[in-house]
Amino acid sequence: MKPILYIALICLTSCHARQGREAALSTIPSFAMLLMDSTTILKAQEIPTGQPIVFLFFRPDCPHCQSETQALLDHKDSLKNVRIYLLALDPFNEIKGFYLRYHLDQYKNFTVGKDHEYTFFRAFRPSTIPYMAIYDRNKRLVTIYNQEAGIENILKAIHI
Repeated sequence: MKPILYIALICLTSCHARQGREAALSTIPSFAMLLMDSTTILKAQEIPTGQPIVFLFFRPDCPHCQSETQALLDHKDSLKNVRIYLLALDPFNEIKGFYLRYHLDQYKNFTVGKDHEYTFFRAFRPSTIPYMAIYDRNKRLVTIYNQEAGIENILKAIHI
């Protein structure tokens, strides 16, 4: 196959796969997370409607994830009516350390947990860390960021 045709085929296939992935995420898929009390499991179906929803898939030791989290906290007043869920696959004690370092227990709209059964990872298939999916107040997908989103983009997406 000629190189140009091969490249065109790859581009078309990856574009179609991405569109299919976003279609599968058009509403919040089923997943569960183990919360910081280490006993409570929160299921996606239990997340209420009525407020925008931000999912941040992160690693506690990732500088970009730390920066993104700090930006969210720096704009906590603008985000007080947004439900923010931070999930990680790392060992529970590392996630808990992140949770305590940023005092996330002080914010009612922030929920932190471990993707203990890889259900978030399998549903969303994040290709990078940080990974962010933003949903509107009716649980419909607004946008996905496969990188650090930046607070301006987050604020713009949740006020649609």
